[in-house]
Amino acid sequence: LDVKDIVEMQEGEVHLINDDIGLHKMETLDENKQAVTLHCYIPPYSDCFTFDMQNNEIKTNIVHTTYDTEFGKTVS
Repeated sequence: LDVKDIVEMQEGEVHLINDDIGLHKMETLDENKQAVTLHCYIPPYSDCFTFDMQNNEIKTNIVHTTYDTEFGKTVS
């Protein structure tokens, strides 16, 4: 796995990534601060790939998604 780019984000910035761009890793460089991210997947997905850095392998994960709304109406 080779690093292609490093993007240092500041508070309030927005970025995107998709499978054509590659994998992504989120971390804070300051161990005394926390990072908070919001990932929006449109359309939702049922499975995704993750990269195990210790074993240097890609894994497929099945994701069980839930919805608060469907077609603009609340789902109970």
